[in-house]
Amino acid sequence: MKIVEDENGRVINYIAHPNQNLTMPNNEPLSTLSPTQRQAVEKCQGPLLVLAGAGSGKTRVLTARITYLLSQKHCLPENILAVTFTNKAAKEMKERLAMSLGKAVVDAMCVSTFHSLGLRILRESGKWMGLSEQFTIIDSDDQLSLIKRIIRNFTRGYKNEKPEDMAAKISLAKNRRFNPETFLLKYPEDRKTARVFDAYQKALKKTQCVDFDDLLLHPLELFTKHPEILELYRNRWKFLSIDEFQDTNAAQIELAQLLAAPDNNIMAVGDDDQSIYSWRGAEIQNILSFASRFPNAETVILKENYRSSSQILSGALAVVEHNGMRKAKELVAVQGAGRKLQHYAGDDEEDECEWLAQTLRQDHKENRFRYGQAALLFRTNTETRRFEEALRRNGIPYVVTGAMSFFERK
Repeated sequence: MKIVEDENGRVINYIAHPNQNLTMPNNEPLSTLSPTQRQAVEKCQGPLLVLAGAGSGKTRVLTARITYLLSQKHCLPENILAVTFTNKAAKEMKERLAMSLGKAVVDAMCVSTFHSLGLRILRESGKWMGLSEQFTIIDSDDQLSLIKRIIRNFTRGYKNEKPEDMAAKISLAKNRRFNPETFLLKYPEDRKTARVFDAYQKALKKTQCVDFDDLLLHPLELFTKHPEILELYRNRWKFLSIDEFQDTNAAQIELAQLLAAPDNNIMAVGDDDQSIYSWRGAEIQNILSFASRFPNAETVILKENYRSSSQILSGALAVVEHNGMRKAKELVAVQGAGRKLQHYAGDDEEDECEWLAQTLRQDHKENRFRYGQAALLFRTNTETRRFEEALRRNGIPYVVTGAMSFFERK
């Protein structure tokens, strides 16, 4: 988007992606969708929360709904903003959309991560925040080096402070929408971190640098101080789709609320049972309180699971239903009952490994499944040695993924 100003530098308009040559897709067939998937796809106006359990086809719903919005002429491609949490997920979504819409149509949309979205906004409109178009994004190593230099300059009383701990505190504070002043109010006992935080932000501003967290905070500050800029982006992105909503932090949910208002044509897809990133600022309340944040919101629960058997789903539910904060839901396995879950408590580590190896060999011998269809999951790479020894004793071939085999180490 290009901002258009008058002779006094005031924003008067914007030029979006030219779409005169874009062709709209034909009506996407909905017959292959389940009733709940179709319900989510056809809900085009107002806020929508899609609680998508594991293996319930949430990506398919996301892409089908975008295609449906265009086929029903609810908007132009440039009016669509779809946010995911990883570059890989954004790339996969673009590829899926391109298969039904064509590359030119997808290029007119904004399909990105939250941080890529913030970067895009700042490259286009960062000058209103005092940022040049060539501002630099520092990585975690540069961030740590800067904090170390600040600590050295303070000298007295900071000798025993760990830069890594301060960097983590500052990042978490930014994810919670704290600046140095609000951080000090929240944690008055941690004056040292607050002081380093303040010096760190001033150093970034002086050198025209931003860190990863600033890619969210600066757009929020921009929209707060310059509502006319916010209005331009609202007019551009009229339909928002957000994936993995359970992993959003305070800054991300605020950015979503600002961009979605006042029409609140926002679809949030997520699963409160899969929220595991609270340690990096994710707030489970964002998905649990969706209806209060977006009045008149409709909730659709995707209950059909296309990936696992009912035995696996029942076992998972028996664990996760004890969580204090979750929305009640029970998935239905399309694949049927499946084999019963097995649980074995060995006398020691060697007993456990030997039982597992013999069970795998017996299953393979009786043609229940092949060795290549089995996977062993570990919490840490250091746990593989005993299992590798048991597999070797039983003549079971294996490949170590994501780490080096114990027997390949020097």
